[in-house]
Amino acid sequence: MSDAAPITPELLSLDQVAALLGVGPTLIKSMHADGRLGPQPVRLGRRRLWRRRELEAWIASGLPPRVKWAADRPVDRQADAKPRKTREKRAQAAVL
Repeated sequence: MSDAAPITPELLSLDQVAALLGVGPTLIKSMHADGRLGPQPVRLGRRRLWRRRELEAWIASGLPPRVKWAADRPVDRQADAKPRKTREKRAQAAVL
């Protein structure tokens, strides 16, 4: 028997988010589509995954809608600070 602690994933699938909130996956899809689900998912290949810590902070803050959550949440991710280059910008840079 191993005494190792179970691994807690940092990124949660749709089903895991639903289980965390105690609702069904269909409600999570609906909440995401109409902006009631504050945190935005990240893409990993074709999968949409939600950050566990961000979901927990969202729950602790009272489940605000996405617009309010995006305005009020602390930014702690590097991805938010650095804008991505679009194909068009890369193509323009290649021409220069």
